[in-house]
Amino acid sequence: MMRYTANRLVKAATGRSLDATFAATGGAMRSGPATGLSLIQGRDLVGWDIGLDGTAHRMLDSSPATLLQQMSLNEIVFACMKERQKALIEPKFLVERKQADGSYLVDDDHELTALLRRPGPNIDTPSFWRSLEASYDSIGRCYIEPLYAGSRLEGLNPLNPVYIKEEYEGGILTGYTWQPPEGRTVRFGVDDLITRRAVLWADVPPLVAALGAIEADQVANDFLRSFFAGSGVPTGIVKTRDEWDTETTSAFRDVWRKLWGINGTATGTPAVLDPRILSYERIGVSLDELDNETLRMYIETRIAMCFGVPPLVIYSYAGLLKATYSNLTEAWSSFWDATALPMLREWENFINWAILTKYESEDAVLLGLVRCRFDPSGLGPYQEDIAAKVEQYRAAYDAGAVKLNEYRAVLQLPPEPDGDVFKADRQPERPALLELPARQEVSDG
Repeated sequence: MMRYTANRLVKAATGRSLDATFAATGGAMRSGPATGLSLIQGRDLVGWDIGLDGTAHRMLDSSPATLLQQMSLNEIVFACMKERQKALIEPKFLVERKQADGSYLVDDDHELTALLRRPGPNIDTPSFWRSLEASYDSIGRCYIEPLYAGSRLEGLNPLNPVYIKEEYEGGILTGYTWQPPEGRTVRFGVDDLITRRAVLWADVPPLVAALGAIEADQVANDFLRSFFAGSGVPTGIVKTRDEWDTETTSAFRDVWRKLWGINGTATGTPAVLDPRILSYERIGVSLDELDNETLRMYIETRIAMCFGVPPLVIYSYAGLLKATYSNLTEAWSSFWDATALPMLREWENFINWAILTKYESEDAVLLGLVRCRFDPSGLGPYQEDIAAKVEQYRAAYDAGAVKLNEYRAVLQLPPEPDGDVFKADRQPERPALLELPARQEVSDG
């Protein structure tokens, strides 16, 4: 449902780029008063190790650009992230209002429900959730620019965190600077963006936690690449009659590449040994000497463990080797119960307070009078067992607990005119009597 006003479209056509993944969108600077330090305002040093002397030592590169790049460079990270993103996309998003009896009634016409059917003119709902989950699982932060038509929230634009620079003064967050490689720099105030921020010392992003295993995976891949390119060792040993200097050795290797390489290049060249060297001893290992199968399973399991995704769900080597397809149902149930549902609850809490309050009063949200949630019913392990339900209703009907039409509804049969009764109240059908014509006496006269 397109609900964008002419005013908003005019604004979009006059220099505001609304691309959610690349271009910048701006907002007026609103300087808010500093309220003091909090758990999420202090600057965290992700990827730094504090030594015993108090000095910080750089560990693995955990810059936003490098972290987000891992999704396109590492297959296990990509597969795990996709499953977590689909857990946000597949359930139905609902806004519910509390009734007098304590139950909740779905408000299908709520403005937030309509907004999330199409968050912005340049972004659809699946892309919106993928952007938020990818950003939060990678760097522990996501940035959303609210788009207003007057005072009404009319759009949500997730920003690429690679181009966001947070600005601090005295340990207090004072604003954001948006600076894409090609585009104008935009200054955001603290209240200009809707942000979700993890307390990094208590809630480490999965991708950051998996960096050690990812690095091991990269090293293992480099080893395999070098093995297939040049067997992992020099392609041969050349012993010279005379001593060769560096220039002569380099020239010999260039000729070797041209003669034996593909398209004039070769990745492996022989080692040139000085005749004064008595012997050569290999110190590396070959592929058959490396327990590659165990190493590969070890790395894949460590990465999947950080994301909370069973290896079988992403069809990784570790999952397929140690399980069968008959275990797939249990693996999916484990993923939804242990990972997806808690993740959905966290996003619900964020949306309730950060976005739903743009339409409802804070008191109504705080008291639970209105709420939003994801409904996973009908998905994966939460699909209803129709056969079991039919058997349950049949036994209930025989016991006089449900009416005939309720039982027929489960069977997906149309109701009967006199079916709103219990089994005991139904009159047994009497067999039809065959009425014969009366006997007639026939006289002889």
